[in-house]
Amino acid sequence: MESRGLLRRCVRLTVDDWADAVEVLRATRCATAVVDVEPVTAPWRSGEKALSDGLAGALRELARAGRIERIVFLTNSRRVPVDGLPAESQAVYVARARKPWRLGAIADPSPPVAVIGDQLLTDGLLAWRLSSQGTPAIFVHWQCPKTHWWPRLQQAAGTCLRPLLFRTPEAR
Repeated sequence: MESRGLLRRCVRLTVDDWADAVEVLRATRCATAVVDVEPVTAPWRSGEKALSDGLAGALRELARAGRIERIVFLTNSRRVPVDGLPAESQAVYVARARKPWRLGAIADPSPPVAVIGDQLLTDGLLAWRLSSQGTPAIFVHWQCPKTHWWPRLQQAAGTCLRPLLFRTPEAR
C-alpha cells in the first residue's frame, strides 16, 4: 500500500450492488471476506427471515467467488440470526462488533482481505486499520441508498476522510 506522510492509504473500490462486490472478490483473489450485515446482506430494521435469507444468499454467492477461506459477517447492532450459520460455511457472525475499533473477530486474517460495506466511518476505517497494520486489505464500498438519518449522517462525515485514508486504483 502507498504511504502519504504518516498515513498509509487503503485501496477503495466502489460498487453498486452485491454482484459487483462478489466480482471484486473474485478478481482480487481475496482469501478473507469481511461483510457488513446491514444493509449489505439484510436491510436495516428488517425481520429475522430477511436476515437469515440474506446471510444464506451471501454465503452461496461467496462460495462461488473463488478462493475465499474465511467469511466474517460483522454488525454493530445486537441483531443475531436465530438459526445461526451453517457449520460447514467457514463463516462467523459477530454482533456488537464495534467496528472499526475492535479487530478481535478478524484476528490473523488470511491475506488479502476485502471489507465490504456501505460506510467509510465504520467499514472503510476497518479496512484502513487492517492495511495500516500490514495486512493487505481493500475496502469494497457499496453505494446503496441511505434511507435512514444515521447512515446519511455517517456518509457525510466519511466523505471528509476519504481523500486522507483511501485511494482508488487509478491514483497509483
